[in-house]
Amino acid sequence: MTSKHKMEEEKLDANSISFIALCHRYCVTLESLADEATDSDDFCRSMLYMLPRLYMTAFDLGMSGDDISDYRDADSGDSVNEVLDENAYTIVRDNIAAIMGSHDTFLETNVEDMRYSDTPIASSVSECLADIYQSAYDFVATAKELPAEMLPELLSDMKIRFRDYWSETLCNVLRILNSLYQRSELLSDNF
Repeated sequence: MTSKHKMEEEKLDANSISFIALCHRYCVTLESLADEATDSDDFCRSMLYMLPRLYMTAFDLGMSGDDISDYRDADSGDSVNEVLDENAYTIVRDNIAAIMGSHDTFLETNVEDMRYSDTPIASSVSECLADIYQSAYDFVATAKELPAEMLPELLSDMKIRFRDYWSETLCNVLRILNSLYQRSELLSDNF
């Protein structure tokens, strides 16, 4: 590593470095599901450990609401490249669904459409986690290709994506995973 590259990396704060590492770890964890015999209890425990940390580091990425508005107004573009293909997404989603079994589907109560519907709206743990995976995967893949001086812009883009989309998804799936795990429903099904 050149000293110039090392100096540019040092410009990132500890939280930004942690966020990059957590995104990578999250991706590796979900990608390894096909290779390991993971039961639903262990999987939930792993997600309950990782998701709050991912939320906290993304929340603290360092942009205030005003900074985000300024970033959007500058029309700086979308710096995260869409890298993950549909097949890889589907594999991750299906692996999670297989682990979760009958507990994959849950009723979503925090959806705007719910206010206007008499019918409950269903969601799935596998789709929520795969959506977060897609954001994290695209971010990590883009970060690997960018020069260090571009990482702050990439992190700003992820902060916006976090605020506008995947923070709510993360909270929703965390709620259901916590509920299942704390009630020990997963253990009773002998997955």
